[in-house]
Amino acid sequence: MPLVDKAILQKLRTLKFNNISLLQGILFYLAWFGAVYPAGLQHDLIAVMVLSAFCFWSFYNLSPQRLRIMKIALLCMLVDLCLYQLSGTLKYAPANFAVADYPLWIVLMWIGFVSCFPLSLRFLASFRTVHLVLLGAIAGPLSAYGASKLLALEFPRGIGLGLTISALEWGLLLPISWQMWQKILPLTHKPS
Repeated sequence: MPLVDKAILQKLRTLKFNNISLLQGILFYLAWFGAVYPAGLQHDLIAVMVLSAFCFWSFYNLSPQRLRIMKIALLCMLVDLCLYQLSGTLKYAPANFAVADYPLWIVLMWIGFVSCFPLSLRFLASFRTVHLVLLGAIAGPLSAYGASKLLALEFPRGIGLGLTISALEWGLLLPISWQMWQKILPLTHKPS
């Protein structure tokens, strides 16, 4: 079986993004960099402000889905916090705004990420679960690696173990959180 199914590629080619979806996707990645870079310089107030602005903008455009977004983001945060606290494989840069060494900007990053589900990440509906696992297992560690290069986090027990744990976390969290989103808000387009 090929890694990328031809049917998925065809569905992605026909998927139409409106301007707000494209704008949200671009703004999320700008917010990611606008938060991670200052956090690495230990200016987490700037990171909190950037991500708060993105979350406010997303919530303004997604008003009926706010509670749904918060429930899924809370689950992701709890898994993230427990996994890294228990394994000791990831340590965030010192933050002024944190609870149990878990920075507020990471809380806002999770909320911002989940708020992308109904708009800029809706293309995930065309993915099978195995593809979501692969996407999460690749994209999550890439994000963590990028954040480590910007000094927003470090891998105290080694980069290999840290990225492996990140791949496991994201390989599980992306499909689970997406399935939760679909159950909460059923989509008309289901993968075959």
